[in-house]
Amino acid sequence: MDTTPRKKSSAVKWIVAAVLIVALLAVMWATNPDRTQHVQALSQHLAGTAAAQALPQPADSLSNQAVVCWDFSDQLGEEASLQQALDASLSLTDWHVCSVGSLPMGGKPVRVSVGIFGHVFCCDLKQ
Repeated sequence: MDTTPRKKSSAVKWIVAAVLIVALLAVMWATNPDRTQHVQALSQHLAGTAAAQALPQPADSLSNQAVVCWDFSDQLGEEASLQQALDASLSLTDWHVCSVGSLPMGGKPVRVSVGIFGHVFCCDLKQ
């Protein structure tokens, strides 16, 4: 007789844990940042980094700046804005509960942003 209440208690714990996991995954799916949010976060990060280092704002050519290691001028020309350049080069991998942004640097894709719970976290690009 003592084992029946324990089995029910254990089953309830597993059900509650499963419901919480499903709820967490649903929130992660609903708040997964899209491509636009990644581009905005990266452009703000790069503009902030350039301003902090007293470099000119990266609106003309990014190839002359030490902060950014890739060259957009071949793809979009000298007058392309930073957001247009990032939008053209950003490769976004959507895992439904999070997203990872990468840019081509030195011929290889390099992870530059991770999005989760509605926020985009940018990596340091000085590598």
